[in-house]
This record gives sequence, C-alpha cells and structure tokens, in this order.
Amino acid sequence: MLKLAVVGGGPSAVCVVDAVARHLTHDTPVEITVFEPGPNLWQGQAFQSDGDEVLANVPMVAMSARTWDRRDGVNWMLEQGLDEFAADDVFPPRWLVGRYFQYAAGRTVAALPATGSALRVQPQTVRALVMGENRLWARGDDWSAGPFDHAVLCPGGPPPSDPYRLTGAAGYIHVPYPLSRSLAEVPAQAKVGIVGSGLTAVDIVMALHARDHQGPIALVSRNGLLPAVRGPLKQHDPLHLTVPRLEAIAAEKGELDLTDVIALARAELGDAGADTAVIAEDVAEAAPVVQRLRDELDRAVRDRDPGWTMLRDTLVACGQDAWYLLRDEDKVRVRARHQTLMRLCCPMPPVNAARLLELFETGQLGLCPEVQSIKPISGRGFHIQAARDVIVDVVIAASTPAKRQLAPAAAPQVTALVSQGLAVPHPFGGVRVDRTTSRLISRRGVAHKRLHALGDITHGAYLFTFGLPVLAARADCIARDITATTQHVQRAGEPAERDQHAPTLPS
Repeated sequence: MLKLAVVGGGPSAVCVVDAVARHLTHDTPVEITVFEPGPNLWQGQAFQSDGDEVLANVPMVAMSARTWDRRDGVNWMLEQGLDEFAADDVFPPRWLVGRYFQYAAGRTVAALPATGSALRVQPQTVRALVMGENRLWARGDDWSAGPFDHAVLCPGGPPPSDPYRLTGAAGYIHVPYPLSRSLAEVPAQAKVGIVGSGLTAVDIVMALHARDHQGPIALVSRNGLLPAVRGPLKQHDPLHLTVPRLEAIAAEKGELDLTDVIALARAELGDAGADTAVIAEDVAEAAPVVQRLRDELDRAVRDRDPGWTMLRDTLVACGQDAWYLLRDEDKVRVRARHQTLMRLCCPMPPVNAARLLELFETGQLGLCPEVQSIKPISGRGFHIQAARDVIVDVVIAASTPAKRQLAPAAAPQVTALVSQGLAVPHPFGGVRVDRTTSRLISRRGVAHKRLHALGDITHGAYLFTFGLPVLAARADCIARDITATTQHVQRAGEPAERDQHAPTLPS
C-alpha cells in the first residue's frame, strides 16, 4: 500500500486528496494521512464559519475542487437547494463555500474504502519531514509518524503582517478572521483604522457595515489602492496567451521576457474585441481612487468591455507558467508593481464595490494613504501619521507584504528540508519547485520524486499561489506525477518496505 502524507488540511488538501483518489487508487491502494492541527479542517482560514456578508470573490463556478469538473461546486449548491448561490453572477457567502469543501473531502473519504484505500486525519503540527532509507517521516515536538512514500506540503498562508509592531496593544486586532468573532467587541461608535486596502480590508468594511457600525472607518495603507471590480464571467478559448505558446517562445529564445507576454496578451485582447486603452488606463491609475471605483463599478455592471475579465481568466490557466518562465530581471520589474497587479488581478464582487462607494459618498469611509507610522496613544487609541493624520480607537490588520513570509507552521518544515538538502529557498520567497510536477527542487538541482508543494509555500516560484482553479489544476498534476512515479517503481520491482525507525535531522 502506498502511503501519502498531506501536510495541511485546508482547501488545497481537499484538491490533493480528491485528485489522488481519482488517479491512483484504481491501481494502487493508498493510505492518506492529513496533518491538520487547526479547528478549520478542509475549510482553512479563509472559508471558515463567518457572517453571510463575507463573500467569496468569485462565483461558485470558479470554486470547484476538481479541475476536471468545473461545475462540481455548482452542482453541490443545486443539490442542497441553494440555487440562488449557483448562478454565474452571484458571489456566495464564503462559509458556504467552506461547507462545499467539507462535502468534497467527505465524499473522497467515503469512496476510498471501496478501492482498499483509506484517509485519516492527524490533528498534530508537523515540525519537520525527514528522509531516511528512501522514505519520509513526519515529526512533531514529541512524536513521529511514518514512513511515507510521498508527501505534499500545503500548509496555507501566514496571518496579516504587523509592520507597525502593534501586537499586544489594547484595541489592536491582528487576526481578523472570523470577523463575526473579532469584531464582536468593537463599539458601534468606535473610530476604526484598517491597515491595508485590499480584499481583506474590504471584507472587514463589509462586516462592520453588516453590524450597523456607526463610527468612521479609515483604510490605512501606503498606496491607497482598492481592488478592481470584477466583471461578468466570459467564455473565451485563448489562442495566443497559452502555456504551449509560452513554452515555445522560451525554448526558441532560451528565455521568456515581459515583452513576449505583453505581445501575446495584446493579440488575445484583440481577438476578444477588447479595448487595450482601457487596460492601459487602469494600469496607469491616473483617476482619483473613488472616481476609479465608480467607473469600474459602472463598467462591470454594464458589461462594457471584456478586456480585464478575459485577461484574468486566461491568466488563471497560464499565469503560473508565464511567471515561472519569465527571466528574473522582468520578475523584479513586475514585483515593483506588486500592489497594482494584485489590485487588478484580484478584484472584488460588484456588490461589495457598490457598498464601498456608498460608504465613501456618505463620508463614513475614508482613505488614509501614504501612511508613515501607527503608534499607540497612552491610555487607549492610535495615532496614524499619513497624508492626513488620523486618531482611531481600534486598528485591524489586513495587509500583506509584497514579499510574503512563510506561514508560522511552514517555516520549521522548510528549515528542516533545507538542512537536509531536500529543498532550496526561492530568492523571491517560499521554495523552488519544478514547474510541471510541483516537486521540490533539492540542493543538487534535482526535482525530488517524493516531495511536492502546493499553495502559499510556492509563492516565489509562482506569482499567484491561490484561487481554486489554480490549486485544483496543480493538485491534479501532483496526483498524476505520484501515479506515474508509483507505476515506475512497481515496474522496476523496488524491494518491499522494511521496518524502519525515524531518522534524526542533520545537526
């Protein structure tokens, strides 16, 4: 029986175990052990139970755990009698999407015994994966488990950053989710400062409004950029901006540069009848923020131009490969515009945009850009020094740095793998992985056949490491690779597994 360790039990793990069940268990029984110490098994932090106002940022049709069945989540909604959330123009509550992930994992668990396979969950924190005699062991503070034939690391992302070192200060909320709990003690008249102005900040504003918050709210950030507004889904089969075309250019030239990607994108936009001037205007960010929000909302509601919607959907399919193949000089250039890129490529639902606009127009919500410092005031409250100084009662973290840090749970795992030469840190963060298989790259520059990584831990190798279509597609590739490796080992007649004891980490 093949033994697989999955480190992390969020939505990425759901995609992995479902894909493994599809590709591998027909020929080889599998024992899957999922290590997840947290309370939100299969849901992760983002999709845990919360208020109805905390919405997914895409419709349900883009939330399938199965890359081979795009409507799996939609069909579950319909089976539950939740037809109103299954439509392509509706953004379901995020907790409801979390219920779908629980269902998808439960479906896999129930189906495995028929193939002689099984899945168990270990509510323990993995501190290290250790290689010994061509097998892997999972180790915690005072325990070890194994041996395993393969391991997939998908430990999830870090909490919001604390650039102003406010942790521990009275009135500071560092972990906002679930918002139903973190905002419960915020007085209705309190002056609230939200550090950040991206999608998490939007969630916080929506949750405050749902609680009939009366006090002023300030979005505090260095750039003062809001997420773009998501337009209607478009059906588009790309001809230019595709993985095979990117691979062909990289093979022909020996590298892929940004001008190549832009040329392919222009050709794709031209075929779709999009106005490239609209794209250029959005990238330039010349209009005032609130006016830009109003224009983008109008464009999304009226469905006036397919450009951004088509481009975003196309990048879901090939964006990770484009980034991986891109030369490092151009990656640096793109990363310099990180906030702009995140704003445009990670848009918010129109219903949230409309609410934000209303709050801006009433004066309850304001932007506080060019922030320089946030300091606690003696007694209670905070002084925000920015383009306009603000005094607030409560500060809520909602920011993510351009160079992401590893999640607290992932950091010791990566340290242990690096110390054994089984992984190499990526200069942009995370670990190096093979583009097509998601295998970890070892110190020798070889893709390790027994170790794979998925999600936030790969945030240097890839630019976008989130979004269910991306995660499901990578999980499917991982499952195919494990299947191919297993079949190769079986044909080669590898000796049967012997009794083993967990090895120790190198000093």
